[in-house]
Amino acid sequence: MSDTGRKPLTDQVQQKITPDSQKSTFDQAKDSATGTADSVAGLVQPGDSKSTTQKLSDETRSNVNTGGDKLSSATQNIQDTASNYTQKASANTGEAQETGKGYLQQAQGTASDYTQKAQETASDATQKAQGTASDYTQKAQETAADVTQKAQDTASDVSQQASANAGAAQEAGKGYLQQAQDIAASALNSASKTAADLANTISGEKK
Repeated sequence: MSDTGRKPLTDQVQQKITPDSQKSTFDQAKDSATGTADSVAGLVQPGDSKSTTQKLSDETRSNVNTGGDKLSSATQNIQDTASNYTQKASANTGEAQETGKGYLQQAQGTASDYTQKAQETASDATQKAQGTASDYTQKAQETAADVTQKAQDTASDVSQQASANAGAAQEAGKGYLQQAQDIAASALNSASKTAADLANTISGEKK
């Protein structure tokens, strides 16, 4: 899933693989505007503020754009080559017309070859981009699992340590309580003895 305000990867891929001849003027203008806006957004957005999915989307779009650019360049070369051969054929008559037909056929064959190669290149680039996205997603999932496990282990260690500390504190508290009780008993005995001695003293004086 792309970040807020970014163009989804599926829309970008669909835009690249759909020929302009199958798009309306509005769709072509829309694709150009949204593509430019998303490219600018990707450039100005810091990498550390992007989600993992968005990073994968930007990297995948770069690969898809490369394949699309190759296809566009190859198509332009095909059109230029066909146009040149057609002009040469039209400029000649008679025997030149036959030569022009040969050139035209050669141009058509060349155009077909270039188109096939361009389509294969674009398909390879798209597959590589999808493979890269899948690899990054797998790595992200494995990293998340490792972090979660470490967090659970750390929480368990802290809990055990806290339990041990609580037990030690309870034992220490029992020791302090026993000492306090012993001191209190000793004080009580001393007070009782003093009171008894005082009572004996007073009783002897009265006699």
